[in-house]
Amino acid sequence: MGHRFTKVAEWNVRGSDVTGEMHGCRECGLVLVNDRRGALLIAPGGLGSMHKRIFPCQRPPRCKPATDAGQKLQKIYTELTGKNDPRFRIFR
Repeated sequence: MGHRFTKVAEWNVRGSDVTGEMHGCRECGLVLVNDRRGALLIAPGGLGSMHKRIFPCQRPPRCKPATDAGQKLQKIYTELTGKNDPRFRIFR
């Protein structure tokens, strides 16, 4: 089974016209961030979890469905809304 990503947030990077995007997998809770520097994976468990930069020739790890994937994405939403940063546009 593959990842089923949903858009979590987007933002404008200061000094750039590139829009950053954050997508979360509804099956496993993995978060993928795309911005001007490339792609970054955030392990399920929140923004303070393990981060890994992936290169264009790499793919994200396999999707391992988890029963608490919705809770993991909700934690990301809560952390982003708690920042109160006007640059972020958060999707539900």
